[in-house]
Amino acid sequence: MHWISITVDPSRGGRVRYEAAAGRGDLLPPGATWTPMAVTCHVVAGGAFRALVAVGHTSVDDGAVLARFPRYAVQLMATHLDGLRLGDMPGEHPLLRFDGDTVVVEWEHDELGFTRRIECDRISPDANGCYAIGAYQWPWTPLPTSDDGTHQEESATGQDQPLPPSPWPATPT
Repeated sequence: MHWISITVDPSRGGRVRYEAAAGRGDLLPPGATWTPMAVTCHVVAGGAFRALVAVGHTSVDDGAVLARFPRYAVQLMATHLDGLRLGDMPGEHPLLRFDGDTVVVEWEHDELGFTRRIECDRISPDANGCYAIGAYQWPWTPLPTSDDGTHQEESATGQDQPLPPSPWPATPT
């Protein structure tokens, strides 16, 4: 279990409720409208990936977008991150792996010549098979738009597979 929530009833004599969970729940804003876009982030060393972005919602204090990724984009992200670790020090970038349909986010830690992986998040797919990788933690930003106002997802990301239909309301599982 990686996440703990604490609910405090503020009334006199109120109870404190603790709950442990393997993954974060309710990552997506209810009723959000999603638009396809290519996004990037320093956590993935500037790699660009196709995503659905919540219109009018940000994920962290600096105004980063809230993005969800189809499975193929997460697989490409995992391959990209695995390639980065070959030239980087342990812990510079996360590693992603699939455990069934769940994405496991791990960070490497170097301890006296021994490197171990620490699991820090588990992300299950939503009802449309997308994953909120780094939601509220990684500062995803849209790629710049071209002169005609469109995002160049295919040329920037090398990903030409379709995204799920958009806009549509999110329904987390």
